[in-house]
Amino acid sequence: MFLFINSHLTENITLDRLEKEFFVSKFHISREFKKHTGLTVHNYITKAKLNLCKKLIEEGKSISGICQICSLGGYNNLFRVFKKEFGITPKEYYNEVKKFKTK
Repeated sequence: MFLFINSHLTENITLDRLEKEFFVSKFHISREFKKHTGLTVHNYITKAKLNLCKKLIEEGKSISGICQICSLGGYNNLFRVFKKEFGITPKEYYNEVKKFKTK
């Protein structure tokens, strides 16, 4: 399941989709996923997408482009969840990476 999620990060991954892909009840997926990872499926997917965002920022991609690639629900949502996870905005992270690369 981790491989599937990580290879489809640019897509909308829902419990319903995982249920259809793996022929297992979404309730069972939710319960077992939380038991083994300590995270809900949604939280795991969000964290994985945010890590992809960081990688794309480090590669120099535009933040508006990253919003579309990572499908996190638009710039406002990306801004909010990125700041909550990493303590800085995507733009601030972009500026830090840019400053670090010029040294």
